[in-house]
Amino acid sequence: MINILLIDDNSGFRHLLKEMLKESTLNLNIVEADNPIEGLSQFHKYERKFDFIITDFFLPIQNGNDFLEIVKSHDKNICCLLISADESIQYKNYPYVDHFFAKSDTLSLIKYLKMHSFLGI
Repeated sequence: MINILLIDDNSGFRHLLKEMLKESTLNLNIVEADNPIEGLSQFHKYERKFDFIITDFFLPIQNGNDFLEIVKSHDKNICCLLISADESIQYKNYPYVDHFFAKSDTLSLIKYLKMHSFLGI
């Protein structure tokens, strides 16, 4: 089972992505949060047992990269994925981000999860 923490303040996008992930052939457990504080609470609640953190860049309170810095300080091996509708973000250097995905290209995100779950990463 792949454990994912999904953080995005857009509930419609979270619902859409969650449905698309459920329709994939992946065996998933998805925990949702709508802001970084709730995300960090869920991260600690589940004792940092997530395989992937998927977070939007533009969040209330702090941006996704700053949130991932905190996550990586607790678990440097966790795979952190940044998503955004602003595709220009992918061209910036964010040291705590393992991979960027545009919200308009969720199929690439699903392919990435499939490949990495197949490889056991």
